[in-house]
Amino acid sequence: MTAANGLRAGGTRRPPSVVERMTLILDVFPGRTSWLTLAEVTRDSGLPRSTVFRILVQLVELDWIEHGAPGYRLGTRAHGLSTGTAVGAAG
Repeated sequence: MTAANGLRAGGTRRPPSVVERMTLILDVFPGRTSWLTLAEVTRDSGLPRSTVFRILVQLVELDWIEHGAPGYRLGTRAHGLSTGTAVGAAG
């Protein structure tokens, strides 16, 4: 059984869920005015590089993150949340 704080019986921590990992990645971006590299997102999220890359690819496909030559930044869907503008699913 896992407690709400992420600890299993015996005090061991469970691996973070995909939602927790996605949140750690998205939390890197607010307040940043420049594009972030994969290395910066990896460092600031504290997650393995392969995990960050895999999740960023999916977040780009869903418009949560924008990817360009300089790196990554928040996408239209994330900005829509802050402005109250609905954004349709990428397809």
